[in-house]
Amino acid sequence: MAKWQTGDSWLHYDYREDVSYVYINIPKNASSWMKENFGGYLYDWHRNQFRADVNSAITQRRGLQAIKRYVVILRDPIERWLTGFAQSFWGWDLRDPAYYRNLSPDQWIDLIPKDDHTRLQTDYIQDLDPAVTTWFDCDQHLSRRVTEWIQARFDQPVRDLDQDPDNGYNVSSRGRPWPATGVTQQMIIDHVRAATAQPRLQDRLRDVYRADYDLRDRVEFYGSR
Repeated sequence: MAKWQTGDSWLHYDYREDVSYVYINIPKNASSWMKENFGGYLYDWHRNQFRADVNSAITQRRGLQAIKRYVVILRDPIERWLTGFAQSFWGWDLRDPAYYRNLSPDQWIDLIPKDDHTRLQTDYIQDLDPAVTTWFDCDQHLSRRVTEWIQARFDQPVRDLDQDPDNGYNVSSRGRPWPATGVTQQMIIDHVRAATAQPRLQDRLRDVYRADYDLRDRVEFYGSR
């Protein structure tokens, strides 16, 4: 899996409206599923330039010049931290002193935000204009709402999770055990969720992710009305 880079996004040009829709990638926010189904071309939204070859003549000609509309998926910050934390520690040697089970819950929180999967979501969208952005909530309604939105604009099929038997979208609950340890990402999530359930630790996590919670309170999610 390629490491995230500043400006990572996908541009999908709609020639009927002469609008370039830009999906800004935030890891652990259904990003693998969204990148595949959104389509388009790898793009740097900060610099307004493609990061890979474009084999569509009309997108090559108009994609960078057209009006931009942005698409962002936000996730509950603590839920995202749990899944990102689990992905970071899946596959470790259980005897490693730095393995999470050999640390305290306070030390787990001290590790934030050193990993792309757990850093603040606001870090990925600095300078984004919220007025030209469609916001999706990464909840149980995400697939249905994104499908509705994509099909209204691009008239293309969208794969759901049942069409992903090999778990290429890296859904934690469907993840396989690590061969050497038998540990799954979901096992880590369940353990860490239980160990951080006490109010003091929840307050610490909310303080770390305060900017993300504030952003969620400000935006209006697609389909929320």
